[in-house]
This record gives sequence, C-alpha cells and structure tokens, in this order.
Amino acid sequence: KEIVEYVGRPIGGVSVKLLDTPGVGDGDITVAALIAMLEHELGHSSIDGVLVTNPISDGRVKLGAQVVHLVVDKGIVGGEEKWDNIILVG
Repeated sequence: KEIVEYVGRPIGGVSVKLLDTPGVGDGDITVAALIAMLEHELGHSSIDGVLVTNPISDGRVKLGAQVVHLVVDKGIVGGEEKWDNIILVG
C-alpha cells in the first residue's frame, strides 16, 4: 500500500493537493508504518489539514484517532490552531 496524491481544483486561488493514505482499520498497515510513510512523503513540509474518514455505523473513531493524534503531535499538521484543521467525515 502507498500514499496516492491527487491534485484538486484551487480554492480561493490556493492550490489543493490531497494525499490519500492507506487506512489502518483494514489491518494491512500499522499506525507507526502510516506515520513513517507520511513523514517520508512530506519530508520537512507540513500539511494544512486532515480529513478523517470513518464509517458512521461505527459510532466512534477507532485507530483513526491514534493516527490523528500522532500527526498533530509530530507537527505534520501545520498552523497555530492545529486541532481546528481536523475534519471528521462519516
């Protein structure tokens, strides 16, 4: 599994790039491996936000919460109010 990059339409004149990562919920990848993949992909760059996808029928965020916490703690998400840049999609 790998990270796939998609280029979106500009929003307010700002270019948009989406990184689709493997999900940790399917058991094929560990949280640590996913974080390492993100660090390798980004180098010393940061990202502006994270979309966390989760089946609405689960009723709670499972491993995705661990990933988001690590991504924010490691400084992968940039900005002053990092937690404001996390969006839960169910």
